[in-house]
Amino acid sequence: MSSSKNLIKRNGIYHTDVTVELFNPPRKFRLRTSTGERSLNAARSVMQMKIKKLQAEDREGEFTRMSFHEGLQLYKRDYSDVRLKHPRSHDAMLRLITGQMKGHGGIPDMPIDQL
Repeated sequence: MSSSKNLIKRNGIYHTDVTVELFNPPRKFRLRTSTGERSLNAARSVMQMKIKKLQAEDREGEFTRMSFHEGLQLYKRDYSDVRLKHPRSHDAMLRLITGQMKGHGGIPDMPIDQL
């Protein structure tokens, strides 16, 4: 993760472009930001600090900015092997909850931490 391949120098300042594996929920996050440093060694340390901070926030659950509908899609994808009477039942339940079925209000799409 700390190789110089992930650091790009633009206008004399290093920028980071690295993919970080996060686990709450499981996903890959692309970190693209400026380090604000002109030295390669200083840019590496800043990049490592940013990655560690991102992983710490993810472990503590502070990085839950996922919307409710995204969470439902993730749940459906990961747990679709749960047996129901018909394979399309997962899709029908998802449409019912999100309000895509006529006559059903559904739950509004908002960040999970605000539910």
